[in-house]
Amino acid sequence: MSQFDYLEPLAGDPLLLILSVFLLDQLFGDPDYPLHPLRLTARVLSTFERALVAIRMSNVAGSVLLVAGVVGVCVVWLGGAWVALHGMHWVLGWIWMAYVGFSMFRFRSQCREARAVGTAIDNDDLGAARVAVEEMLSRDVERMDANACNRAALEVLCEGFVRGAIAPLFYFLLFGIPGMVLVQVVGVVESIAGYSGAGADRLNRMARWMDTVLMFIPCRLAWFLMSIAAAIIPGLSPLSAFEHGFAARKLVPGFNSGWTQGAAAGALHVRLGGPIWIGRELISAQWLGELRDPDGAVPRDIDRIIMLLYTATLLLLVVGYATRGYWPVIRGPLLF
Repeated sequence: MSQFDYLEPLAGDPLLLILSVFLLDQLFGDPDYPLHPLRLTARVLSTFERALVAIRMSNVAGSVLLVAGVVGVCVVWLGGAWVALHGMHWVLGWIWMAYVGFSMFRFRSQCREARAVGTAIDNDDLGAARVAVEEMLSRDVERMDANACNRAALEVLCEGFVRGAIAPLFYFLLFGIPGMVLVQVVGVVESIAGYSGAGADRLNRMARWMDTVLMFIPCRLAWFLMSIAAAIIPGLSPLSAFEHGFAARKLVPGFNSGWTQGAAAGALHVRLGGPIWIGRELISAQWLGELRDPDGAVPRDIDRIIMLLYTATLLLLVVGYATRGYWPVIRGPLLF
């Protein structure tokens, strides 16, 4: 018996695993390095996409093959690595699963990027704020004033909160680490498939449909958790968060968009949204929140929303662990 074998029963504790994932994210954020699993996924996607275009399968069937191929490759190499490492020692297998989960949980880096916008505005450096916003999303930042920069930071943060925190946690509760991998890999395919060049424009159909389905519950769950968390944090409005998050589902384009942005606008009693430009095209001019509320947010609001989002994340962790006996988690070598 090795010196670690007495700890082996803990390897099956989902709370220990997901808390380790959460702690790793807080320590390291989302590091940018070539061997990051999701960056490797993007490379696999590009290879498959070029092959499908070359054989003239830029159609629905090609879209299905693209998603199946990318997801299949990820499952094989991530699962294969676990089998090899676990075969050497259970500690190595557990560390690998914690690493994979950490790579799929992406929240701290988004908070840091949003804070960079608020810090620049606090320092009266509009140019730096615009640069920080441009790193977060594709918009015409030259048209943005300080309020627009703060609005954009909050909106991207709230949208990324679902993708980077709530969706991975939700699918971890359902299917363990592979659930986290599935939702993030499909998100990568949806975001970049079909844009590699001529003939590839229809290769993201299946991924777009799958992403819509996978994000359906997490988006609405995030809105509900934000509304509850707003009751815990002084100065925020839970009822307004609930009301405006629900109303925003029809105001923001996209089947799953708007829920968290509307909740943030209601919780803070500010107006988000407003004119959004990409190049010379006005994409949207829809405002979220009460008409009588002030336009945009101040840098302090970014910190308040980050606190709200962390509280909502911890609520999901606590509730998920307390009700773990009722979740259909499939227990197996890859599913804790």
